[in-house]
Amino acid sequence: MEGIIVKFIPEIILDENATISEAASFLEKNDFYGDGKTVLYVLNDDKQLLGSIMDSDLRRALIEKNLSSDTKVKEIMNLNPRKIIYGQTKQNNDFKTWKKSRHIPIVDENNILLGFKENYEVYFYPNKVVIMAGGLGKRLRPLTEHTPKPMLRIGSKPILQEIIESFQEQGFLDFYISINYKAQIIKEYFENGKKFNVKIQYLEEEKELGTCGSIKLAQRFLQHPFFVINGDVLANIDYNKMLQQHQKNKNDITLCAFPYAVDIPFGVIESNDKQCVSQIVEKPQYSYMINCGAYIINPEVITLIDDKSPMDMPTLIQKVLDKQGKVGFFTISEWIDIGNLEDFYRAKHKKHLKQGEQNEF
Repeated sequence: MEGIIVKFIPEIILDENATISEAASFLEKNDFYGDGKTVLYVLNDDKQLLGSIMDSDLRRALIEKNLSSDTKVKEIMNLNPRKIIYGQTKQNNDFKTWKKSRHIPIVDENNILLGFKENYEVYFYPNKVVIMAGGLGKRLRPLTEHTPKPMLRIGSKPILQEIIESFQEQGFLDFYISINYKAQIIKEYFENGKKFNVKIQYLEEEKELGTCGSIKLAQRFLQHPFFVINGDVLANIDYNKMLQQHQKNKNDITLCAFPYAVDIPFGVIESNDKQCVSQIVEKPQYSYMINCGAYIINPEVITLIDDKSPMDMPTLIQKVLDKQGKVGFFTISEWIDIGNLEDFYRAKHKKHLKQGEQNEF
């Protein structure tokens, strides 16, 4: 059986004793794609998969069958939902039935739900991804003397491939890669993206324009909120949830943030304006939210980018704030900095330790 990445998605799970009214509220709240085609899966107390239900089932029950909104969903659900039985062959699972299912339930031999496979043969998002991969990587020399930083390998794949595949697995398939240093290496490896099941176009700067200058080059293609990510970001990011939060909060820009703690190995003196000690805090720890180099930006923001001189992301964010725009952040729990050689080798070691730990089968 081919490898299947499993995610547990509580937003599409219903208890068998839920009512039609409760199911309708659940669907309205969790209509991820805005088309009313989200499927909810019904479980009993033992987590066994009993059936599935959609908005059309609810309407049919209320209008055609004239059932009460207090009717239990188990009375109207589809009793034969599409599913994958863990451990069986691809043929036995009849993958052809996947074609209309966005989330495919995976069950064990006792029909207990293990999680879901997201089916990107059914849908993908229109949101583009702009990847910044043109930097010189000076702090990682000599590793970057002949290889652009995004093409360095932390595990078995280049960092840039890890980023692209992470987006692809979550339904984002349209990429614009900004290249400069050792650009040919990147272009020859990824080509047009077909072998990675994505579409890739390249943004080549004639002069240094900064991160935002590259965005300006892609402006005519960016009709929806789009992602911008540095080509060396090693992080575990749920891009779907990040996009949902961005839209729900009506942000102009959303950036990825990681909680970062700084330990001070000394006693810190706190004082007043008269140089009098108020207290000494022994070996304190301070926590900050740091910018991880991944963003979602509304296309309207591009008009704030100056195309005559270089502009970086902090400058663009400040411009948005100066115009009373809304900038939010999406917190992630896993991020690895590879700013220098020591960080790079630490990241390689951490990647090696994690091999085989992911929920994949």
